Amino acid sequence: MDTDNSNESGLMRTFWGIDLPRETKIALGTLQGALRAKLPPASWPPPENFHLTLAFLGGVPRASLPQILEAGRRVAKVHQPFCLGTSELGAFPDPGRARILFLGLEDDPRATNLAGDLHGAMTGLGLELDEKPFISHLTLARFRRPAALHLEPLELTATVDVRHLVLFESRTGPKGSIYTALGSLPLG
Repeated sequence: MDTDNSNESGLMRTFWGIDLPRETKIALGTLQGALRAKLPPASWPPPENFHLTLAFLGGVPRASLPQILEAGRRVAKVHQPFCLGTSELGAFPDPGRARILFLGLEDDPRATNLAGDLHGAMTGLGLELDEKPFISHLTLARFRRPAALHLEPLELTATVDVRHLVLFESRTGPKGSIYTALGSLPLG
């Protein structure tokens, strides 16, 4: 049975992100398998959940979705498609006390500008977003307790095609998060 994250006021847990190509999701799932045996116990998202988060909106009223999508459409129109390559493994807050293991994506001003413009558009609608700086990454695992990690160089090379902005709804189910696309907007 799914657990609905919305409450009586009709809030939906949402975020703007980039969906990944199937081949990239498969490669990341293979990477997870290689890392799983070497690392402390963790929660490993299924490959179908891999995405690049650009702006986490949190709980928003269902009635505000048309305005959120329209603001996203305006942002998408002024950004051209681009590709991001993978960089290296990293951890939040740091490898010595990791809560999240991630695969970094190359530092590209196009991604930073896209995330910044989305942040500005959403705060312009009155939404309160996280003020942490944008770090382009793909979450591979979440540790239940802070873990000390020794991160070795990767041999994985993958790309993320940034061609569409996707507004996702996130719901918690018995087997973890379930992401549903609420709208996909082409860049350019």
